Amino acid sequence: MNILIIESGAHEQIIQPACEILSDKNNNKISIFALKQRKKWFPEWVVENFTIHLSSSFLFWYKAIYLSRYYENIFIFTPPEYNNTWRGLFNDISFLLFLFLFKKKIVIRILNTERWKVIRGSSLPMKLSSLIRLTALKFIRLYAFEYHAIYKSLPEAKPYTLFPAGYWKENKKNVSFQQKLKIGFLGNLDAKKRDFTLLIRTLESLSKEIRNEIIIFFPSPISNPHQNEIIKKINKYVEISLNDDRTKYMSHLESSDIFLGLLKKDLGYGEKKGTGIFGDALTLNRKVIAPIFCDPNREYEKIAIYYKNNLDNIIRQLVLAKEKKETNVFDINPSYMKCYSKSFYYNAYVKLINSRNER
Repeated sequence: MNILIIESGAHEQIIQPACEILSDKNNNKISIFALKQRKKWFPEWVVENFTIHLSSSFLFWYKAIYLSRYYENIFIFTPPEYNNTWRGLFNDISFLLFLFLFKKKIVIRILNTERWKVIRGSSLPMKLSSLIRLTALKFIRLYAFEYHAIYKSLPEAKPYTLFPAGYWKENKKNVSFQQKLKIGFLGNLDAKKRDFTLLIRTLESLSKEIRNEIIIFFPSPISNPHQNEIIKKINKYVEISLNDDRTKYMSHLESSDIFLGLLKKDLGYGEKKGTGIFGDALTLNRKVIAPIFCDPNREYEKIAIYYKNNLDNIIRQLVLAKEKKETNVFDINPSYMKCYSKSFYYNAYVKLINSRNER
């Protein structure tokens, strides 16, 4: 089976697990099609092991039409959900044409269900763009979501399978009990999406003794002065560690003891769109501290420590657990993890595309 994975956005850092899942069988040939300006951010392993086709954003879907003739299956890992300009509207029209021509080959991974409905109170290009995606649902036959709860907000998107941005690997490095608690911060330093006010308030409430036992690691490089200001505010309370190489996002993150997914509730995480934090946690075999609203059905409860109004208490207990060398607090029981494995997601994907052939 030959598969073309299409990455039309900026998720190249997490595309490696998708490649590994879909190449689960040796006879599968995987290629990637992505934006030309994003190639430099692809992980080295992906560049070395897979063919990567590139295009400018303006002609992206026309080149996708040309390439897709040579593939049995097409997996759209990141669809165009955030176009809000007239130029973006041109891309959406060519995307619609692409879907019409290759609807029998495509599985599309929906990231934000709200973007597949009419967006009211927005600019004209954004409204027209949402109408095009709404029309696109008539052509799409197979879907993928990060978890079941998101599908419920777009029930017409069926049949579907689960396909998070990661899978469970039994590769965890042991927690070093000779060091401070290292918390890996998941995602970019984006104040619109991440609740830094909550984090700073939480750190303020912790005693100096507890704060002295914490390192927060930020794997996404700092790219603007506003992010610098955020880092300075956090650094007033705890030690921080930074990464200046975007391609090393996952490998550097692996040095953390536990992850923190600091998401804002008003953006629809867990109900309308996925987060990616559970995929990172699965891939690197770490537990993740996550807001309870982003996993309403507790589909990832085996790897999650949920917070509501108790983030400070969770961090305090983790510091104390590390001091007492309580490994069970950080360890994930492998017997629970088969439903998050590479073979599980691959078999579910194959079952989905086989259902297409049976219809």
